[in-house]
Parts: sequence; structure tokens; C-alpha cells
Amino acid sequence: MSLKNRITQAVTAKKAAESADLIEEKRALKTPMITAEEQEWALRLHQKLVKIMDLSLITSMEENEARIQIREVAHRLISEVDSMTLNAKSRQHVIKLIEDEILGLGPLEPLLTDHTISDILVNGYENV
Repeated sequence: MSLKNRITQAVTAKKAAESADLIEEKRALKTPMITAEEQEWALRLHQKLVKIMDLSLITSMEENEARIQIREVAHRLISEVDSMTLNAKSRQHVIKLIEDEILGLGPLEPLLTDHTISDILVNGYENV
């Protein structure tokens, strides 16, 4: 292989890597990271919500109405917890996580609503 071809390949590979990095940065900005504390509270509230609500009725509702019902119950559960240290933005994020888990595909929902993403490949629970 000639030196010119190797340089061309190296430049092409570098551009592809930079492009992939930019796409990943853009995606990271659109889909907020879940902190360990938010994840813990989402799990706790989800478990309590499942005990309280009859989720079989949720399937007969329109999605917007179901989200409102879930949100109201989640807000009530949050107000009953004295030890919650999450700020308002994190609380909203936790409630959204719960809604997506019950009504959608959980952690894949932000990717599904991102119009710049055309394919989602799940290789494992930590590799999407």
C-alpha cells in the first residue's frame, strides 16, 4: 500500500472517529444522565406506585391521561417522603423515568423520541 493511501485511510479514520465523538456528545446532551440517587428513588417510588395503583386500568386509558395519573400518584408519594434529598428538577426526572418504565420502553424512551437517531442496537444492559 502506498504512503498516499495509508495517509488517506488515516485521515478518513480520524474524521470518522471525530464524527462519532460529536454524535455521542450531542446524544449525551439530549439524554440526561441518571444519577445513582435518582435511580434509587425511581426504583423505590416505582415499587410503591405498583403497590398502590391498579396498573391493569392504565392500559385502558389514553397515554396522556395515564401519564397524568402516574404523575399525580408519584407527586403524592414524594410529598409523603421526608428523607428525599432530590431537587425539583431531579424529582421531575425521576417521575419521567417511572412514566417511561410503566408506559413505554423504560431507558430506551429518550432514544426513541430523539429524531436524530434512526437505529437503536442493544448489545446488553450496559451497552446500547
